[in-house]
Amino acid sequence: MPSYMPYDGLAMLHWCSELQLSQLITRILHFVPPHSITLENSSCLVMDRPVVSSIKSVTSRLASHLKKIIMPLTGNRTSSVKNSREFCAEIKMITLGPSDILVSYDVKDLFTSIPMDITPNALENLLDKDPTLSQRTSLKAFHVKKLVSFCMKEANCFRFGEQYFMQNSGAPMGSSLSPVLAEVFMEHLEEIAFCTANESIVPVLSKRYVDDVFAITKSDEDEAFLNHLNSLFPTCISFIIEKEEDVRLPFLDALIIREGDRLKTTVYRKPTHSDRYLHFSSHHPRSVMKGVISGMVERARAICDEEFLAKELGHIKTTFFSNGYPAALISSAITHATARPEEHVPSPTVPLLILPYYNGSGDKIKGIDRTIGFQVYFKSAASVRSIVRNDKVRLAPNEKPGVIYEILCTCSASYIGETGNTLSHRYEQHLSCLNRYKNALNDRRGLGIKRRGRPRKLQPNEAMDEAIKASAIVEHASRCDGQLYPNVIANEPDFRLRKIKEALYIRHNVVMNRDKGTEVSDTWTNLIIRNRLCTTTTD
Repeated sequence: MPSYMPYDGLAMLHWCSELQLSQLITRILHFVPPHSITLENSSCLVMDRPVVSSIKSVTSRLASHLKKIIMPLTGNRTSSVKNSREFCAEIKMITLGPSDILVSYDVKDLFTSIPMDITPNALENLLDKDPTLSQRTSLKAFHVKKLVSFCMKEANCFRFGEQYFMQNSGAPMGSSLSPVLAEVFMEHLEEIAFCTANESIVPVLSKRYVDDVFAITKSDEDEAFLNHLNSLFPTCISFIIEKEEDVRLPFLDALIIREGDRLKTTVYRKPTHSDRYLHFSSHHPRSVMKGVISGMVERARAICDEEFLAKELGHIKTTFFSNGYPAALISSAITHATARPEEHVPSPTVPLLILPYYNGSGDKIKGIDRTIGFQVYFKSAASVRSIVRNDKVRLAPNEKPGVIYEILCTCSASYIGETGNTLSHRYEQHLSCLNRYKNALNDRRGLGIKRRGRPRKLQPNEAMDEAIKASAIVEHASRCDGQLYPNVIANEPDFRLRKIKEALYIRHNVVMNRDKGTEVSDTWTNLIIRNRLCTTTTD
């Protein structure tokens, strides 16, 4: 019979800490700490609603998984609307009373105000009542609640400059889990609000999109319901109200207009809206430019009543003409969009080809893709704006996982490699291998430090040979006393593309590498040589 030792959780925790388990996991799974992309104020570290990038953080995959579990629970209330199209379709069936007025209630700073001592419990109650939970996960409601609490509390930290901070309240702006938790909380608040309010102040109708609530209420009860909303969670949740002016009220991107006892809608633009869109001279495929126009036309068809549609289409024509679009292209895109049925028929599945876009050749490729049985999608290169903008904090290239790197010796010898981790982690591995060689060399010379414990498995000569076989850098360092300097050549998170880029850099530079990396077609060799596309800056 097998025997079992009692599990001491505290002792195990200390043991894991001594082994630096967190650092090991980070190296294996290529995590990076969440970091604020809000610019750091040079005079102080006061941050107002910092936007945090959680991409590749420790909890990013867990948050995405939890989101998939929770999502089916939300948006099922009759008051919830998915978008402007659905909202406009529903309110047009409403008949107004003589004393009804239009108002909207909005939560101030919802994400950073969500009470995390209440929301996980509300989520657990929803999960307990969900008969389909077992179809989405083997986790119990209690486990989901605990994992959500961990993501939103213990793991809710981020780096800002050179310091680390914990967010003490609310949900982080940047986590994939935050929007769905905001929806869970708002549905919980909504249920409490309508169950506890005096019947005389309850709106005749309410429609909600996340933290924006459209309501039809009696003319003398709008403020009373606002006070009731603000009394529910007074320490964290604060609503503000906007009332109709001149029988008009904006909600989302729709302008609601009262005409008698009926409601009509048209597109709403804020007074500060610039009407600046993708300019025709921009380096983008024509299909993208037509798509921008088509998207605005489809929005107009979904929101505008018939009497407002012609005016909105005229505005679209004027807007894109001022953005450099030819009149013929604008008219063609509008005609095509208005002739298309609002319910889109899905296209047949065909192989996809994703290419970088180049003006001229890209549009020709796009014109023949369907005729030979595939569909082309273009990906944009970095824009001038994305390169020169300075309103976001960016991680340094050597702090990002997924790099092609070069280790340069002062003798000008160069090694090129790739790693799914950060450069610093990979460089530590190279140095560890080099240190094994140096320690074995010192042992052979009789200069090694005497160590207690089990004897070494390998003799010094064998250990040196193993280290040299493991790394071309060690082989070079065995013959050269120069200093080594690592630097990032390029960032590439995709493993397959990273291996290809590594191979191209190895083939087109003088390096100490023992192999040329993964197999790459020679078709690109002349183009690369002619334009020096894969040469390092040290050449």
